Amino acid sequence: MLTEKIFLGLYSILIAFLSVFMLFYSLRLPFPFLNLWTGYGAFFGRFEFAPLFAVIFLLSIYTLYLSLRVKRGDFTEVNSSEIGTVSVSFKAIEEMVGILLKKYETVKETKIKIIKKENKVNLKLYITVTPDAIIPELSSDIQKTVKEALESAAGVVVENIYIIIDDVYKAAQKRVK
Repeated sequence: MLTEKIFLGLYSILIAFLSVFMLFYSLRLPFPFLNLWTGYGAFFGRFEFAPLFAVIFLLSIYTLYLSLRVKRGDFTEVNSSEIGTVSVSFKAIEEMVGILLKKYETVKETKIKIIKKENKVNLKLYITVTPDAIIPELSSDIQKTVKEALESAAGVVVENIYIIIDDVYKAAQKRVK
């Protein structure tokens, strides 16, 4: 994710520089290094290209903004009083659920999706299980354990826990061929 943001930022700066250069060039405005790029003579003094380069410049500034902005994580409010509020981030909920699911030997991989609904959350757990897993018992136990743990330890109100058996773990596929 960080490398994508860095790449997007560098790309935006490059496009912004090129669009400003072409904007100045199409409007015959003085700009350093204008004589270095003689291959762009078709754009020199052509005012109809100025709006195009202005739009490209604005788009590059917007993508630069997107690459630099820090996204705040989603959270759910668990307690509110006259002193302040207490919230739990979705990342913390995911970590707690991930730790809880590690105790199950038949659960090999998990993907967690959290859906906020007012001050409650719904969880979708995409689980990869071993072939010997007894799915009805396992899913019922996971739902009960996760709900109780989140509500008692974090104060998060869990409305529903949806368990989707995403795949069956095949140990033979994991071996190096």
